[in-house]
Amino acid sequence: MSVRQWWLVTAILMLTVACGGGGDGDNGGDDDGNGNGGGGLSQNLDGHWYGVVQDDNFILMTLRLTVSGNSIPQIEEGGAISGVTGVITEEANQVYSVALSDGRDAGFVTDTSATHAMFVDDEFNVGVVEKGATVLPVYSNTDIDGNYVGIEVQTDFTGFSQNALSGSCAHPACAATAAGITTDFVLSNVDPAFGRWLATFTDSAMQMGMNATVLLSADKTFAASAACINPTFSIADCKLRSWERQ
Repeated sequence: MSVRQWWLVTAILMLTVACGGGGDGDNGGDDDGNGNGGGGLSQNLDGHWYGVVQDDNFILMTLRLTVSGNSIPQIEEGGAISGVTGVITEEANQVYSVALSDGRDAGFVTDTSATHAMFVDDEFNVGVVEKGATVLPVYSNTDIDGNYVGIEVQTDFTGFSQNALSGSCAHPACAATAAGITTDFVLSNVDPAFGRWLATFTDSAMQMGMNATVLLSADKTFAASAACINPTFSIADCKLRSWERQ
């Protein structure tokens, strides 16, 4: 992957098949017999993951990666094998750091079933992937509507902090509450090919920003968002959220 390519966080971190984004049933890899993946990870991440990534210029492309134990042996972006690999380290429940072979730091944040994840890296690439998905559906504005729980993460890639999140969306509005702070989003129209909404946001701590992104998984049941406070543009000033539909 290039400098504008992959992450989630997640994990961050903070990273679902029905409506056209069906799974192929191939989760790849072997677990330890207890539902855990290899590499000492508490969740089984083994398998083929597919979704979409947005680079630091807001350009969208497909993302496919393979996880085996605590390694990522292959990453494809826009259908091309990047040659970048990765090593996964568990930081907290559902939150993983990833050391990429091109020197970037990244995060991978999963849902409770370890079938969806948000990712982000230190070059502001952010995406959402789903285990077993093979294609992206056509998205509409109201696909984001619903109630959610998840994780809010902040990181500088030397450490991660996380809080439980609850949220809801009714396009064009979304709201997320974590650690006693509620953030309100105003969403654009969706990109129908990639399931991406751009957004502005304000929160109850009087912070605001013009550079938020919301991405929806192939089965439309998991969302990943990144909201960065203006005008700082440091990844540590971004709140990364995973949204699991209820």
